[in-house]
Amino acid sequence: MLIDFSKKPLFLAPLAGFSDLPLRSVVKRFGCDVTVSEMISANALVYEGSKTLEMLKKSPLETPYIVQIAGSDADIVKKAVEILNGIEGIDGIDLNCGCPVPKVVKQSAGSALLKDISNLKRIVETIKKTSNKQMTSVKLRLGFDEKIPEILALAAQDAGADYIAFHGRTRAGGYTATVDYAAIGRAKEAVTIPVIANGDISPENAADALNLTNADALMIGRACIGKPWVFHEIKTGESIDAATKKAIILAHFDAMIEHYGEHGAAIFRKHLHRYSKGTPGAGAFRDEINRIAEPDILRQKIQTFFLTMQGYILHTQKVRDEDLLVYILTPSLLVKSYRFYGARHSNVLQGYKIDFELEGGENFLPHLRSVLHLGYRWLLSRERLLVWQQFMRLLYAHLRDVEQIDEVYFCELELCASRFDRGAPKRLLIESYVRILEAEGRLHDELFCFICDEPVEDRVALARSFLPAHEHCAAQKGFEVEKIKMLFSERSTLLLDDDEIDALYSVLLQGL
Repeated sequence: MLIDFSKKPLFLAPLAGFSDLPLRSVVKRFGCDVTVSEMISANALVYEGSKTLEMLKKSPLETPYIVQIAGSDADIVKKAVEILNGIEGIDGIDLNCGCPVPKVVKQSAGSALLKDISNLKRIVETIKKTSNKQMTSVKLRLGFDEKIPEILALAAQDAGADYIAFHGRTRAGGYTATVDYAAIGRAKEAVTIPVIANGDISPENAADALNLTNADALMIGRACIGKPWVFHEIKTGESIDAATKKAIILAHFDAMIEHYGEHGAAIFRKHLHRYSKGTPGAGAFRDEINRIAEPDILRQKIQTFFLTMQGYILHTQKVRDEDLLVYILTPSLLVKSYRFYGARHSNVLQGYKIDFELEGGENFLPHLRSVLHLGYRWLLSRERLLVWQQFMRLLYAHLRDVEQIDEVYFCELELCASRFDRGAPKRLLIESYVRILEAEGRLHDELFCFICDEPVEDRVALARSFLPAHEHCAAQKGFEVEKIKMLFSERSTLLLDDDEIDALYSVLLQGL
């Protein structure tokens, strides 16, 4: 057989409206062994030829490539198979006996065949006798209302199927009932042909699904929508970084435009809805792209939104045993995320710059995962790290109630972090503090006393946010006016001695 089941291959399930040529070409690059077309109606293939034939096209990467058909009339199925016989590049024909959609079931096709086993066998026999392809297969559910996996598996085998795939729910169970892997295992015991397990397969449960079913392969369906790299994760146990994900999304988009033309941009919006799920700002992003049909504009929006997720950890807070709330400053957002106990927390420390991923629905805190620490050598210096973390606490207190933020804060951290190993930390942070005040429009560089509103001409005292005041108004020792003027105008601490720097740093720690 063309498929080597000894290697426990991974199949892409047929997904109506999703598993078209562009998606199939993407998953083949990331660990999918066998691709299956979208479900093709036998009636449509026979009576609506040209449009349906477009759905059968495959990419050069797709070997083996299986075409799935649905039908309830053996004569029409025979005609459909004869059409497929004339198309090169198809390695097998699969009969859909699992689709639970009412429109399909009303036509006695899909999962309706689960309660008409004699017709199911008749159609499989017809495909087997008529087809010139290497393989004939059947996609099944456990039953229509009740579970009869052994009966269905034997029926398909007796009719000539070379292998079968089982979705671990009945038709009545739809897509919400608990997947019964043990029932798939019973089907496997009943037959000698290969059995593929399908239903809620994910990187987390793939190994368990194989063990519970003793299946010869796994078939992944909805888990790959918005996550076509899931096959890679199942095979290797490794996640891919944010930059690679962005590249995959763009490659998928480009394949859509190549296949569908400009209309591919509008079609791709449904994929972007899935790709963006759980990412901060996803709701606004979806609203925006729903109004875009121009490929160039949509591609630019993708480029902008799916930036590599990098940021600085401003704050962590323990909750419920060892779980963490983690606040991360990115160029445009302050991300509040959840880090589960059991995940390595060693890379999740205040002040660290990280490359990260977020996963989860918009109604709950996104889960922080795949954290990569982007280290600086100076973090090994306890003294420098403590000063850095003090500045993180200051920024967290200032920004914690804000979601959309200006990039100035992230840019300042980038600038300071790049110089922290060779500069005086407190001087760098004081200069950064002044630049932030200026960006916020709160730098009082004209040096009018905030208490009496008179100009300060000799020595200037500074309060929180470096508000200027006369020494006698503020009842505290001040600094020479020329030194503060240079700090405010040139963003330079050059004229200030170390004692003055310590005094200014104490003011800085009061907050922004």
